Amino acid sequence: LGARRDWRKLAAAFGKEARVSLLIGLTFGVLVSVGFALLSHEWKIALVVGLSVILAGAAGGMLGLAVTASVRLCRMNPHVAGGPIALAATDAVAVLVFLKVAHHLLI
Repeated sequence: LGARRDWRKLAAAFGKEARVSLLIGLTFGVLVSVGFALLSHEWKIALVVGLSVILAGAAGGMLGLAVTASVRLCRMNPHVAGGPIALAATDAVAVLVFLKVAHHLLI
């Protein structure tokens, strides 16, 4: 019964984190893409950058929670191990997202 409650708590945390991360990614994605488009007049590149920031921001929040939960399951301190691992994973995902979006929209 306790394990089921933990999974429910984790699912609820993922749901909340997904909404918050998506809103943060959306906010900064729009700001960055509009700013870039106004400065450079390159709307297609601005769209690529904006979509990449939105998707990477959303993925970053989810990865942060997933890595922290995984580190906690391994009975390690998530404050020490979770941060650097989550940051490295988020950076890798952000680059992959950017390249994939650029490939689809520019090529």
